[in-house]
Amino acid sequence: MPDVGARLDAGTPDDAGAPADGGAPADAGTPDDAGAPADAGAPAVLEDCNKRGDEDGNGLADCQDLACASTPGCLPTCGNGAMDIGEECDDGNDADGDTCEANCTLPRCGNGIDDPGERCVSITSPATGTTVLAGGDLFVAIATEGEPPEIVEIFFGNSSEGDVEEIDAPPFTTHLTVPIKAIGSSTLSVEALYSDGSVGFVPAVHLTVDLAATLQSIEVVNGNVVLPAGQTQQLLVGGWFSDNVLRNITRWPTTSYQVQGFPIVTATVSSTGLVTALTPGISNLAIANGSVFTTIEIDVRPPSAAAPSSTKARNATTATWPATAAAIATASSRPQP
Repeated sequence: MPDVGARLDAGTPDDAGAPADGGAPADAGTPDDAGAPADAGAPAVLEDCNKRGDEDGNGLADCQDLACASTPGCLPTCGNGAMDIGEECDDGNDADGDTCEANCTLPRCGNGIDDPGERCVSITSPATGTTVLAGGDLFVAIATEGEPPEIVEIFFGNSSEGDVEEIDAPPFTTHLTVPIKAIGSSTLSVEALYSDGSVGFVPAVHLTVDLAATLQSIEVVNGNVVLPAGQTQQLLVGGWFSDNVLRNITRWPTTSYQVQGFPIVTATVSSTGLVTALTPGISNLAIANGSVFTTIEIDVRPPSAAAPSSTKARNATTATWPATAAAIATASSRPQP
């Protein structure tokens, strides 16, 4: 009869209902490891953006570490002692008058900051390229930084060409009359005179000079030309304008010269009015500007012949000529080539 009551280990209290290792994972319920990754509970080391050093050990310290990118001390800021994009310098302070200004720019004339030992003078009005009217009013303003000059001299062209305006106390401002003879272009210049006798030169301002008046007639100041062959003579051509002012138009780009000779051309004339005598004979020279023109005579003598003491009669309008050749020669004109 089978031994039904005594199966192998059946009913053994130690194992009943519990297959080997069944339902119980290794170390299940062990308090030391359950639900906790390795090293759990150890705090991570973070970069201290306000303390010098590489606290997180990633090889990037402080503002070099991306973790500090938004920290106020790491944002591009003038005065933080670091050269940031757009800065010319950064000495770590917000003071002017040292090697780096408070706005992180290098000291320079015209920045509105008085630096130690600075002698700075600049023309603030008019600006280069300003268009003015010949004979019109022009407001001039001079700015200074650092030690102010004792006297500021203001003039058109160079100081030997006309009147010089002197101002001996701030504010260095004045009104000038644009020279009536200035046409095409002119320059406004300034010199600063200091108490120790030194002179400061200011970059000139270039002006465009318009003329409301129109050209009425042309006059050759040095008249008809008499020259031995092989010699040269510079013409001096003046233009009478509707404002009754005589201006030097010798070298204007719009002034043209054309020699007319028959049977031969006895001379040549350059675009700037320089006559070169070639061969004995007489030629006519037409001088024109737009629709206005005049004609003079060029008398070329043999090389051995001495030129007469006086030229032939000038144009009919010469009798009313109010200025000497020297006067018109120094008058302002278009830029010389």
